[in-house]
Amino acid sequence: MNNELPKIKFFVSILLGAAAISLSVYAVQAQRSATSSTGLAQSWEYCAIVDTSFSRTGNTIVGEATVAYYSTSGYRQEVITEREDVGNVLSADHPDRVVGKALVTTVAQLGSQGWEMIGHMPYIGSFRTRTDQRAALYFKRVLRK
Repeated sequence: MNNELPKIKFFVSILLGAAAISLSVYAVQAQRSATSSTGLAQSWEYCAIVDTSFSRTGNTIVGEATVAYYSTSGYRQEVITEREDVGNVLSADHPDRVVGKALVTTVAQLGSQGWEMIGHMPYIGSFRTRTDQRAALYFKRVLRK
């Protein structure tokens, strides 16, 4: 079990590294893909994984990843959860492992819905002024009409 924590941290590092590479490649591709094959400008919708957390209820650890879906009228949030029964023993890596599962599940779910990761940047929540500097993973997809 203790061997899984480095694997999760490694995966998250790879994921964030891929996001950074994607962001630099995105800048080049953005101009190329700003128009559709018909020559009309495409419209995009955006979302971000803005938070991860865990809680414990009895013998169960619950990992959560929060997705904010943005629109011109505001945003809505969805929480994706993963659960793991840990019995009476809670090792130090259980919360990280379950949160990692929630993050991986959320990224996979967004990908299967057509969302493309475009980068990661600081997320300051509700655009407050520098009160919270956690990172968020940002995604886009062609606006469905």
